[in-house]
Amino acid sequence: KSLNTKSKSHHSLQKLSVFLKATMDYQIITQPTALPVTMQEAQLSAKVDGDELDAKLTLSIKSIVSRAEHLMRRAVMEQVWQAKAAVFPVAIRLINPPVIEIQWIKYLDASGIEQALDPQSYYVDVGDETYIYSKTSWPQTLGLPGAVKVQYKCGYGALPDDVPAAIKDYVLATLAECFDSNQKAGIDLTKPSFVESMLDRYKVWS
Repeated sequence: KSLNTKSKSHHSLQKLSVFLKATMDYQIITQPTALPVTMQEAQLSAKVDGDELDAKLTLSIKSIVSRAEHLMRRAVMEQVWQAKAAVFPVAIRLINPPVIEIQWIKYLDASGIEQALDPQSYYVDVGDETYIYSKTSWPQTLGLPGAVKVQYKCGYGALPDDVPAAIKDYVLATLAECFDSNQKAGIDLTKPSFVESMLDRYKVWS
């Protein structure tokens, strides 16, 4: 009975080790270079004349977009991310949809040599939850952290016109609250606002 217990415990530890190695870590590689609204739209929404407050408007928009991305679990403007793991999981999960393209999948083989996967060897199931599956089986890796790397581009696009209207409306409505005459100190992103309901249809709930 004691040996059986030890065997089960060892098997559980092995399963945990495999799970941890297959767990993906995510890192942003290239930050967005554009905003989801134009400066003219921002000035109009904030009721600001001239360009004296453009720097403050830009910082406020970036904060609002960051808040929106957190609430939706989506990327708004085009950006590049990497997913990393020690080994290939059954399915590679990509966060921050919508996914625009898979730029490459690379891995360190059992000998420690970097290899690039042929795009024809896998397929991508795109949606609110985007996964990459091997058409046959994933190759063996060195098994060290970061041995598997997937670089991908996500977001709605590089231009304000690429962003859904409801998300743009959320940004502008929140910006208007930020620059309201009674809130000159700026926006309190910790305070719930009814305008957040504009994002509901774009939230990734799973």
